[in-house]
Amino acid sequence: MGKHDIVAPIFKTKNSVEEGFIPQPAAKLQVDNTELTIFKGSNLRLTTNIAKVIIYYAR
Repeated sequence: MGKHDIVAPIFKTKNSVEEGFIPQPAAKLQVDNTELTIFKGSNLRLTTNIAKVIIYYAR
């Protein structure tokens, strides 16, 4: 069998963000001990897929 490595995601902010910009939460999802905060302007397809995975594994 092959070896599986867990890769930690690295999130970086874009340099083009205006100074004084404060991200505003649009929605929050809490399942068991996991909380997902969705911010305005986020990628909707990515956010939806992450929410589906959280809900699927919470069962």
